[in-house]
Amino acid sequence: MASAGIVNIHRDVDDKFYHYHMPLLLLFTKIEGKGNGIKTIVPNMVDVARTLSRHPTYPTKFFGCELRAQTSSDDKNGRYIANGAHDASCLRELLDVFINKFILCHSCRSRQAHNRDQACSSRLVGWPSWVEECKGEAGISAVQIYQKAQEFGVEKKHKTVLVLVQALFTEEVAKEIDMYKALLAKMVTSEKHQKALLGGIKRLVRLTHPKLIPSIPKILMALYQINVLEEDMVTLWGTHVSKK
Repeated sequence: MASAGIVNIHRDVDDKFYHYHMPLLLLFTKIEGKGNGIKTIVPNMVDVARTLSRHPTYPTKFFGCELRAQTSSDDKNGRYIANGAHDASCLRELLDVFINKFILCHSCRSRQAHNRDQACSSRLVGWPSWVEECKGEAGISAVQIYQKAQEFGVEKKHKTVLVLVQALFTEEVAKEIDMYKALLAKMVTSEKHQKALLGGIKRLVRLTHPKLIPSIPKILMALYQINVLEEDMVTLWGTHVSKK
C-alpha cells in the first residue's frame, strides 16, 4: 500500500512494491424520499475507475448486476448510484470481483490495460461473462453489448461470435435471434465468423440445452433469414456433422 486510502489493484497481493494501485473505495448511504428511496452513492468512483482505465459506468453497472439493483450514472456531476442500502465492505468485495474478471489478466494476473499480448485470451473471457451477468437486466441492449466488445477489443474476432452465442442465448434462442439480429449482422462478417456462429450454436445445444436438438433446423433457418448465415455454409456444416 502506497499511503493511507490507497490499495493494490490486486488486493490479494501483499507487496508494497506492487506497481498498480487505486484509491480505496469510499461509500456512504443516503436516504432520499420514502420507501424505495434509499441509495448507495460511490463518491470517488471516478478516481477508482480512472486507475482501472475504465469508465465509471462499468463498475457501477456491474454492482447493479450483482446486487440485482437499478443503477444510475451522472457523468456530468460525478454521481454513481446503486439503489438500496449496501454495506461498504460488500461493495469493496464486488469491486474485487470486477477487477478479477475484467481488469487482471487471467494468465499472469497483471493489469490487462498493460498487457497487450494478443495470445492472452482473458478478454474473450471477461466480455462474455459481462454479457451473461447483465443480459437479464432491464435496459441492456445490443448496442451496449457491442460497445463492451469494442472496449475489450474483441468485436472483430471470429472467436467472439462463438462465445457470444453461448453467453447471450437461452433455450428461447430461436426467438432471441430476431431480437439480436442487428448485433449478429455487425459481428458475423466472414466465413470464419459463420463457422464460429455454427460452432457456438452447437455448443449451446450440446452442452447447455440438449432438449433443443430437435429445434436445430428452426434455429438455423432463423439465422439464415436474418442474412448472417449462407445456405452453402449450413449445407457444409450439416454434411460435416452427419459424418461424425
